[in-house]
Amino acid sequence: MKVYAFEPDPNGLKALDANVKAEGISGEVTIVPKAASDFDGQAEFFFGRQSTLVPTENVPSTVVDVVKLSTFMQETGVRPDFMKIDAEGANLGVVKGYSFDLYKPMIISVEYESHETEIEAIFREQGYKIVYAIYRPVNRQRRAIFWKYSQTPDFTDGAWGDLVAVQGEYFGSYKMSIGLS
Repeated sequence: MKVYAFEPDPNGLKALDANVKAEGISGEVTIVPKAASDFDGQAEFFFGRQSTLVPTENVPSTVVDVVKLSTFMQETGVRPDFMKIDAEGANLGVVKGYSFDLYKPMIISVEYESHETEIEAIFREQGYKIVYAIYRPVNRQRRAIFWKYSQTPDFTDGAWGDLVAVQGEYFGSYKMSIGLS
């Protein structure tokens, strides 16, 4: 297995690199020091409660390189079976910037945030079926444990999770593998 991890935050890069080395997985993980986005170039990156491309007032920022996942794939020849998108509020831009004409991953998991219905619509237009991986907070620090898979977005009582888009032809097998009937 090969993993490509996009990390634009200079502090996050150091921590990610240290973790990859400590786990002895440098051969399996390629760190890409860029943010995934809906355009190629540079953008302002904000260091608030979360590090993000989403404009945030009264926090320090820097300029980082950004790349569309489609551009990265065209330049490297990488064709992932699975993509995990967690861009701290900028998920919609990452999804909108992706060219499904280039390649359709088997599974795409996106942290469920404020643009979920638009992201769902994009995935459904591309022939994906949706499952939700739902987590529940277990303490005040909002540490989470996996709670359940669902075909409806049951994000009540502080729950959150991921929207998991599965190519239609693989959906039956995927549902069985996660125990959904």
